[in-house]
Amino acid sequence: MDRVVYESLRRAWSPRSLDDRLDALAMALAYWVESMSKDFEEAKERALAAQLERFMNPRRFQSVVTPRIS
Repeated sequence: MDRVVYESLRRAWSPRSLDDRLDALAMALAYWVESMSKDFEEAKERALAAQLERFMNPRRFQSVVTPRIS
């Protein structure tokens, strides 16, 4: 049993396993950054579309105050 623990700890702290962990971390961060970038671009496009829709809406030129009929 002690030999199994020793071997697993030796492998866990070997320079090769550290490189593998760093590679996995780098891949995860690259994925996360790309995902966040896509979300930002999509949000920017949605905001622009909403702003253009509000601008092009013909009802925006109507008066907010309704005329009084006397």
